[in-house]
Amino acid sequence: MHYFCDETEDYRTPAEPEAGDSVVIRFRTLANNVDNVYLISRKVKSNGKVRTEGLFDFYETQISVGSTSYLYYFEIENGRDICYYNN
Repeated sequence: MHYFCDETEDYRTPAEPEAGDSVVIRFRTLANNVDNVYLISRKVKSNGKVRTEGLFDFYETQISVGSTSYLYYFEIENGRDICYYNN
């Protein structure tokens, strides 16, 4: 499995958001390797595939952050298999 996300600007823009900012969170998989990727937090938000670059697909979701930590993880679906990814 080749999944990836971190806290750099490649995967979170802006990398260090201020309260009230709109933030884009990206997740990378191998191209055509999964059915769906979801960002899971207090409420489920879908990550839509936005592009394929070479061997990888990129999914992203836009969120608004407040003054407290925004905790999340990813749920990856591939057929009937479900896997979870976090830091």
